[in-house]
Amino acid sequence: MPQPLDQPTDTPFGIDGGQYRFNVAALIRVPCEMVSLGDGEVSPQGWRYLLCKRSDHGAWQCPQGGLEPSDACVRSAMLRELQEEIGVAPEHVLVVHESPCWRRYDFVHQKMRSDVGPGFCGQQQKWFLCEISDLSHCDLTRAEGEFEEVSLFAAADLLQLYAVWKRSPFLDFCREIGLFQSAVGAPFHGDPK
Repeated sequence: MPQPLDQPTDTPFGIDGGQYRFNVAALIRVPCEMVSLGDGEVSPQGWRYLLCKRSDHGAWQCPQGGLEPSDACVRSAMLRELQEEIGVAPEHVLVVHESPCWRRYDFVHQKMRSDVGPGFCGQQQKWFLCEISDLSHCDLTRAEGEFEEVSLFAAADLLQLYAVWKRSPFLDFCREIGLFQSAVGAPFHGDPK
């Protein structure tokens, strides 16, 4: 069950003096081809993963954004961000996995620090694995303009494309869900591939 923002049980609020902005991020998978299992059941043959190209500096990343006081919980913050940033309505999003932990990255440019507010040195993220049935659910014309393009990629291509300064928490989450094999991180038992 999602935790209310005013009662976090798994976050270090206050430990770092507010230097890290709380943020949500979503890795979105889309089935590449559906195959029939018989009796009317279908299953994805494989997955492609959605990355977004930023309008300001051209880096590829997953949708992400800061928590707002109006968010009822971390999960609702993530659904709000998906609607604001890539135009995906919440009813088209299936949440497959919510990470039990928060991950941090530091800002690398002064401009990024000032974009999210004074005093932040980076972001502390709660990651989600989500699924949408089709890329057509993304509509950048309904979004806020942060991204100029969304595209689907094979898992093997994600790390090479991902924004370098945000790569560490992304890689750690991918290891958690078993997308990339590694000794680091607990495996996710839900077939994210």
